Amino acid sequence: MRIGLVTSEIFPFSKVGGLGDVSVALAKYLPAHGLDVRVITPMYSQINLDQTDFYAVDFLQGLEVDFNGWKISYSVYTAKLPGTQTDIYFINCPQMYHRSGI
Repeated sequence: MRIGLVTSEIFPFSKVGGLGDVSVALAKYLPAHGLDVRVITPMYSQINLDQTDFYAVDFLQGLEVDFNGWKISYSVYTAKLPGTQTDIYFINCPQMYHRSGI
C-alpha cells in the first residue's frame, strides 16, 4: 500500500505542538510494517537547511498555480527523514511559508 502523509508539521523539521510528534511517529511506524510512505510538508523559512541534505526534485521546480487570478510559484525539494529511508517532500512556496512563524 502507498500512503501520502500530508502534514503541516514533522519533527525534527517543524514542530509547534503534538502534530509534529505524531507525524514523525507515523512516518517511522508505517514503513516498518511494509507500507510505502511519502511525507509532504511545507518548507517553512524556520527549517534549518543545514540539518540534512535537501535535493531539488528536477521536474518540480518553478511551478505555478493560479488561484482565481492570484499566481503562486513553488518548487519541491526532498530529503530523508533522519534515521530512516522515508522520503519527505518539502513544498517551497515563499509566498505562503516564508513568514515569522509556522
